[in-house]
Amino acid sequence: TMNYQKAVGTTGRVTVSTGPQQPGRVQVVVSGKLVELTASSEAIIPTGETVKIEKIINNNELFVA
Repeated sequence: TMNYQKAVGTTGRVTVSTGPQQPGRVQVVVSGKLVELTASSEAIIPTGETVKIEKIINNNELFVA
């Protein structure tokens, strides 16, 4: 299994917009592999934006800003 904690502090790209109570998707490189993970955020972040991965929720969901 992949250690998604390694993504914390790095940046990713929103592929499906995310916001409060509206999980989206973010592409991020983890251990040299490009992966797309479910992501949530406090503010609405549109598709195409670059975000910072702040923490991991439930082992495989990103919290981004």
